[in-house]
Amino acid sequence: MAVLQDVRWQPPFAGSPTSLQKLGFNIATFGGRLDMSNRRGQNIAVQYRDGTLWTPKDYEEKELELAMWVVGADETTGVPASDPESEMWLNLEKLRRLFVTDSELGFLTYRHPVADKDIVAQVEVRSQIDFLTMAGATRAAFIVTMHTPGVWFRDPGFVGETAFTSRANAEQWSVTVDSDVMIKDPVIFLKAVTGTPSNVQIFNESLSPADHWIKYLDVFVTGEEIEIDVGKWRATLDGTTRVTGNVDWSGNPQFFWLRPGQNDLKIEVTGGPIDVKVAAKGAYW
Repeated sequence: MAVLQDVRWQPPFAGSPTSLQKLGFNIATFGGRLDMSNRRGQNIAVQYRDGTLWTPKDYEEKELELAMWVVGADETTGVPASDPESEMWLNLEKLRRLFVTDSELGFLTYRHPVADKDIVAQVEVRSQIDFLTMAGATRAAFIVTMHTPGVWFRDPGFVGETAFTSRANAEQWSVTVDSDVMIKDPVIFLKAVTGTPSNVQIFNESLSPADHWIKYLDVFVTGEEIEIDVGKWRATLDGTTRVTGNVDWSGNPQFFWLRPGQNDLKIEVTGGPIDVKVAAKGAYW
């Protein structure tokens, strides 16, 4: 079994993550890390038709359990303190403060043993944490239960297209993504370098049925950049102004996925060309 590597927890509004694997406290087991989530939804029974009508299913959130221990030793050196009981309580209090999240989402990061890269998930601590002391009150054990509303651990950075490319009306091209992930929800970047392009429509022709598209309805001003996050269904202008209301789509917008391998795309644009970049973050259990 692969060794659990570099698990870090970053509470909401914290400037940097804290390692949960130190010599004064550590993780004994990481439950739920490799489990697949249940699927939500059901097929539809249609009168006078055998079987059922298949419908797409969505994954439910995951539950993760960090079984941890803490001792009365220096967290960096592992040297037992002169007063190990007091040191144990100091370490315990530090962890307790880390896991109090005030109903906000924090970030849990660890190094994926197969992909050999850091992956991160937004999680929340919802359950009560019970601390059990033992061994003369110099050692404690507890379980932190976390939930992942977004289901997946994600690549911190983007893959796919890493640079803008000018695209003309009716142009076709392909975007290739790694095959070591399950699903990639793309982010579509559009930038008007010259002119005032409008009605920019991106088709994903690799999906079936072939009617998956995202369209920005407004007119660009030269220099403007639009970011359309398909996974979160959010569009922003120049990184600040929300313009999601100016976006149209066919069917469920989150079905505009980039699959592992080659993805064939096409653009339609009025008054083009326009610079386009389609990137994504890999998803891992």
